[in-house]
Amino acid sequence: MSTRFDPRYHTAAEVLAYLATADPREVGRVLAAERTGRGRAAILSRFREQRGGRHLEVNDG
Repeated sequence: MSTRFDPRYHTAAEVLAYLATADPREVGRVLAAERTGRGRAAILSRFREQRGGRHLEVNDG
């Protein structure tokens, strides 16, 4: 049995690094957990839209 990534136990930088390599469904799951958990703007502000397993990441520059 594998342990799911839980953003509550990671820094914002660690969560963003994980999301950069995760598949779209996993990105959606982790973002939902972040929204209902700590709700850190440093993570959530990077994503404009999250629907149906698809996401658009906001460019920093």
